[in-house]
Amino acid sequence: MWSTMRTCTRSVPLFYVLCILMFFIMI
Repeated sequence: MWSTMRTCTRSVPLFYVLCILMFFIMI
């Protein structure tokens, strides 16, 4: 799960926001 966040951090801001949303969905 953390590895996914790290990959998202390297992506563009838009993807970063999407990753945050998906992160909350996973929780």
